[in-house]
Amino acid sequence: MLGMECHSRWNMATWTDVYPTDLLLKDAKPDRPLLVDVDGSNGHDPEKFLLKHPEVSGGSLVREDLHETLAEVEAANKAISKQPYDFFTPQPVKGDCAYFMHSVLHDWSDEPAIKILRNIPSGMENGYSKLLIRENLVDNVKPSRRTTTSEMVMMSCAASAERTEKEWHELVGAAGLKIVKIWKQRTALDGVIEVHLA
Repeated sequence: MLGMECHSRWNMATWTDVYPTDLLLKDAKPDRPLLVDVDGSNGHDPEKFLLKHPEVSGGSLVREDLHETLAEVEAANKAISKQPYDFFTPQPVKGDCAYFMHSVLHDWSDEPAIKILRNIPSGMENGYSKLLIRENLVDNVKPSRRTTTSEMVMMSCAASAERTEKEWHELVGAAGLKIVKIWKQRTALDGVIEVHLA
């Protein structure tokens, strides 16, 4: 959990500066959760959303993780509710505006990553819900040292990998979903991959 928070703090831009979160508020249905943070650890990404949008009411943001992880630490903001969830099972929160995953899939090789992705659509509403994936994007030409170092670490420690944009398209497509846009700042090493139902 602390590793994820440190990684998040190290990023030059928060995800709310990369992805236009005003779009979520514009499209949101008031009787639904607004954002579900899948494998959300201590809830630092929903907290960043609240910093940008303090008008969002309690219950609109959901932090999902394993029961033991949720019991271990409280999110700093009480506006973020908790939902026990194992991402190898169907998504329990239905009809959410956005499901969010930050540095989750780079921990997994393609086969388990596809299984994780295939469980998200059970909660999604076609034409409304979206999946936002915040991950490193490996450049095809002269990739950064930080990205290639992370690639080596993931390969040696988890038999997984950082991925290029082409590899992200292939992975998401294999799960029966489609990438509609990759939001990225010009100098950033990572981005937010917006995914819809195919």
